Amino acid sequence: LDKKDSFGRSVLQATLDAYAMVTPDRVKVRSRLAEVVALLCEALGRSDVQEILEKEVPTLEAAREGERLRNRQLRTRCLKASAEKQAKVREEGLKNIAQYYRPLHNSLPLQEAPSKRIEEPFPGVFSFNLLAAESCQNFWEEVHHYEAAATQHVDPSRHLPLQIRHDGNLGNLQDCGFEPFLKSLEDMFRPILRECMPDVTDFSIYHAFLTRNYVGREQNATFKIHQDKSDLTFNLCVHASDDFQGSTVGFYESPGPGETPSPADRRYTYGHEVGKAAVHSGLIWHKTDAITAGTRGSLIAWARLGKDIPRPSVGDFVRLGENPRNSDGVLSNGAIGILVEDDGVSKQPFQVSNLDGSQYSYYHSADIITVEAEHSEAPLGTSTTIAD
Repeated sequence: LDKKDSFGRSVLQATLDAYAMVTPDRVKVRSRLAEVVALLCEALGRSDVQEILEKEVPTLEAAREGERLRNRQLRTRCLKASAEKQAKVREEGLKNIAQYYRPLHNSLPLQEAPSKRIEEPFPGVFSFNLLAAESCQNFWEEVHHYEAAATQHVDPSRHLPLQIRHDGNLGNLQDCGFEPFLKSLEDMFRPILRECMPDVTDFSIYHAFLTRNYVGREQNATFKIHQDKSDLTFNLCVHASDDFQGSTVGFYESPGPGETPSPADRRYTYGHEVGKAAVHSGLIWHKTDAITAGTRGSLIAWARLGKDIPRPSVGDFVRLGENPRNSDGVLSNGAIGILVEDDGVSKQPFQVSNLDGSQYSYYHSADIITVEAEHSEAPLGTSTTIAD
């Protein structure tokens, strides 16, 4: 009876909250809860049961507000616990890689291509030779060597992380021991971007996957015109068989704001060569064409701008920052919400709910900022705002 729940309530207080939530027309339920209150008072050595029921029971409005607040706090705890669990799984996976995986190649340092002449064949799309063929081949072989090793490790204690994407390609390479490789690529890309994208002051690769295109692969017929889930996209060809044909990338011009281009809006076709890379904003519309002969593989790396910008955590209270790309949704007009999910890879990776969890909106990585908890104590179900 002396213990309190995780919200700081005694058993008696929790029972009085439950009593307050029952409307007067539910006579039997209120009567049974009153009996519980009487039993608790007796156990606590209190004889003022009637006075407690008259003076210490919160109003229905206050009880409902308290329940919404507790649900919000509980939901936040669950979200944070889930995020912490995912981070722990990632950490354990990387430890297992360091302990049990034996690399096929010593891939670092990377060998640069002899020439890095930058071209801009389509506005905002830059292409250049980046890696020597040997480095590309080593990476291609290493990823497949890792895939085989991860598939063979059946002992849970030696589990090597492996994600097969919905399209059959290998995803989350940053969680599979390839982060040093990706960091080396960052260093190679950085001076190139300073030349062709001077407005990009800094960036960081946060997600990477390997595409594998070959004739007969079902997904080759389902490529769609799309924008990427990133601030910047790097597309580096790391494999191409001698007989490969097709598998080009078409770039499109949108007919108007918010409109998806049609095939008629295609403006440029990009051809892959081993060691050649293309970089463009994730907002540029494009589509990979079907491969018609041979095999081709590319490393796709997604980057976010502003390397040193603190990233909100799942469960944080958030609001819109300055000049957001998306100023609508649950955070419009200065409203505060809860960061429900950060998938880490999408163009709009943050799923944010309003305070009572009844509505959701998606935001870009630079759209939202964390709000101190003291600003989030307004009643749930209302539009909560704070002044700038």
